[in-house]
Amino acid sequence: MSRFEQGDDAPLSYVWRADQAAMELLSMQPGRTAADKAVRASVIAAALIEHDGQGRRISYSRNRNFYTEARYEGSPMSYATLVPFVDALDAAGHIHHFKAQQGAHLAPEERDRLQSAFWATEQMAETLRGSKLAHVGPTSPIILKDEDGHPLALPRTDRVHRLRRGVDEVNAGLAGIRLTVDPAADPANWRRSEYHLRARKLRADGSETWACTLPTPTPHVVRIFSRGSFDLHGRYYGWWQGLPKARRAELLINGAVLVEPDFHWLHPTLLYAMAGEALAHDPYTTGYWPRQAGKLAFNTYVNAPTPAEAIGGLLKKRHDKGDDGEPVWKYGYRQTARILDAIKAANPRIAHLFGSDAGVRLMAIDSTMAGKVMKACRKASTPCLPVHDSFMAPASKGAFVEGVMASVLDETLAAVKSNFSRTSIQTILHNAPLSPSGAAPSAEPVEPSLPEAAVSPAGSVEAFPVVDVATPLSLVPGPSPGPAGHLPGVGVEPPFPGGVGSSLGSVGAPLAEAKVTPSPEAVGASPGSVGLFRAFVGLPPLRGRRGAVAVALSSFRRPPPFPAFLATLRDEIRAEAAASRPAPRPASSPSGLASLARSLPPSAEAA
Repeated sequence: MSRFEQGDDAPLSYVWRADQAAMELLSMQPGRTAADKAVRASVIAAALIEHDGQGRRISYSRNRNFYTEARYEGSPMSYATLVPFVDALDAAGHIHHFKAQQGAHLAPEERDRLQSAFWATEQMAETLRGSKLAHVGPTSPIILKDEDGHPLALPRTDRVHRLRRGVDEVNAGLAGIRLTVDPAADPANWRRSEYHLRARKLRADGSETWACTLPTPTPHVVRIFSRGSFDLHGRYYGWWQGLPKARRAELLINGAVLVEPDFHWLHPTLLYAMAGEALAHDPYTTGYWPRQAGKLAFNTYVNAPTPAEAIGGLLKKRHDKGDDGEPVWKYGYRQTARILDAIKAANPRIAHLFGSDAGVRLMAIDSTMAGKVMKACRKASTPCLPVHDSFMAPASKGAFVEGVMASVLDETLAAVKSNFSRTSIQTILHNAPLSPSGAAPSAEPVEPSLPEAAVSPAGSVEAFPVVDVATPLSLVPGPSPGPAGHLPGVGVEPPFPGGVGSSLGSVGAPLAEAKVTPSPEAVGASPGSVGLFRAFVGLPPLRGRRGAVAVALSSFRRPPPFPAFLATLRDEIRAEAAASRPAPRPASSPSGLASLARSLPPSAEAA
């Protein structure tokens, strides 16, 4: 077996080129065509960059079919232009060369599924020391990857054209930005090599790590989408994002000291907006476990497709060290499961979104927000560099950038809420469980994000208006049944009282009276049977033992297509509602003979 394993390589790219003088120094033929010259210059540049940087081998394929799948679309990279030149470098002794065996990509062990690879010899690196490399950029500013992270060919659609043009405009705006290290920064924290910039990250226990980045002449970003969909991921990536945050603070933008404002609790805020709620508490606190553990558990749980994978992902972090030198995660299996349960209980309004693999969708939203922030800054001639959910800008422009971010966040929250509800909703109590005093809870609004819904005094039932469809209402069941199975009050509220919804106007008429039909069968109903999405996914009214709320839909407008994970949730809730709906009761009690007749089998009854 080779001493190499999958993952310790860098794929051959077409982003940098060596000049023709490098070919002469190596006594190599420059190539006959423009395509030959461009590919050979890229191969030389890739070998020099990796030798100067992390020392990885550069993987490439010797399979002709590999180059027919548009992996190097827009470039002259092909089997004919690449493989013969790599063999020529090997024959001249300029590179170390590993040729993978045919069918190695089908090896049973993933680590053994290797591609052919090459890397520069010390003699080649010394011969070309001081060679200038030109940054030509990627062939496309957007990258689409499959489930395994491999690049896919971009479809030729209007949407792809718009995405390309959007990133090109971003890069055009970034071209006027000059990013340098502050001369006053501690030189012990920085190292420069021929092509790379390294920055130190010092932990509290005295240990250190070094980040290795490859700066481009001017800031440049690419936008990466995943899982074969332009609705997933889509974040912007630039070389400065690889620096530790403490080192980024030592950079200068156009010679000015910078600041890096960020969105506070961005993903939790978006999740609550999907549920029609306004986040009004720290989503990472559980009241028992450390907040740092709660934060990591929250984000891991949301990003994982199942609770089991969330636990597994956290347990893997026990081998990683944090800034304090301690393990990032220090808990065992049972404690990890309890922390996940605690985070879920601390955020009951979005409990259904934990273990939903929502992370890639949230990144798609925050990447769109980043594009809007950069566009507004570009129009105002304000330098601005994205770092996912934060932005680097001159300190003198920090307040302006924060204002832009706040405006974009408000616009995004309104859009998220609107996309999840396009109907006017009238919510009334139906078969509500009785309180211990014998009265049904009222339909009073509750405060957003509180752990329990408020319950009005016994015996009172209040009317409430229909709220505008552009800001969805949310059904807010209490997190757990009270004494004797009593379900706390169910409230209805607009997500931003007096805010977004009020500016759009109200539709529908208020209910004159809320109808309450308590049923003894409803006592003991589980609040978990009423999903938090049921107010705005267009479900039929729920009745019977498992249903505590009936939803009446009016002024119906066709909603937009559901994301896949919401559609699955909707179907599961509908199936549960259909299975739990009891048979209708007879209008009057039958006589004894009728009851006896109904209890007999058909044959006996006929006899």
